[in-house]
Amino acid sequence: MYVPYKKFRTNVSRLQNYLTNNKYWKNSNKTGEKQQFLQSFSLQTWSLLSEREKNLHSLEDCARCEATNPSLASLHVSVSEKTENIISKAEELVDEINALTPNRTANAQLQMIHILEPIFQSKFQTSLKKATSAHYNLSEKMSGLQKFQEKVSETKKTSEAVSKLISHENEINSFLSSGQSYNQRDRDRMATFFETPEAAKIRTEKTTKMIKSNQRKTRTHIGNLNNYTFEKEKFQKHITTLPAGSKVSWRGLAIKFNLKNKNGVRPSNGGQILLSYAKKIRCEC
Repeated sequence: MYVPYKKFRTNVSRLQNYLTNNKYWKNSNKTGEKQQFLQSFSLQTWSLLSEREKNLHSLEDCARCEATNPSLASLHVSVSEKTENIISKAEELVDEINALTPNRTANAQLQMIHILEPIFQSKFQTSLKKATSAHYNLSEKMSGLQKFQEKVSETKKTSEAVSKLISHENEINSFLSSGQSYNQRDRDRMATFFETPEAAKIRTEKTTKMIKSNQRKTRTHIGNLNNYTFEKEKFQKHITTLPAGSKVSWRGLAIKFNLKNKNGVRPSNGGQILLSYAKKIRCEC
């Protein structure tokens, strides 16, 4: 913030008197008000501000300084009447609440929060708790479930990172470069993916029951046989003429009879598809 030399020279003696004479300080500087004020509004503090923050300040009657540190700004008589009134009203509110709950400081504090919370929410569209947490870089206390979910999330991220590392040619070196020990990785894996025998038994019984009652269909890697095209008549003729106990190359048959999916591409599991089709038409080979 630039100050013309002529203006500085004219006002420097007045400024020195304003800052050194105890009569200009709250309580006549009996409890170190001057030191608190100068530490907060020092040149060193100013130099630590970002350029964006500096541009919000003004050389005279700086509202930003008072808004940021109203209690410290009020230590000197230069504080604006508006800020002084705000602090005075706040102190009156605290005194009145204390009077309602004598000898119970903790209850008075809670009463203060209960009064301010709905007003704060209404005026600023955010909770007092969130605003305070953001200002002081606080985090809300997590429940047991939240802690477990966070641990699972972190472990999954670590496992994914490790999987990417060990997919390289030099698997051992890549894994060790992650900074995680084998025992630590094993503990994380067990904490995330391990299932107790009791839980596995319950899950299996539930799945089996649903399949038997047709509430759940079993998955197959073959899919719907009607989605494939091939020379069916030639295939059926060939398969029925094979002697019992013949060795069959189902993959070779898939190529021979031009097996393709609905996209016109020969599937990689063509042999399994033809075997399933043969079982469907009840051909035993």
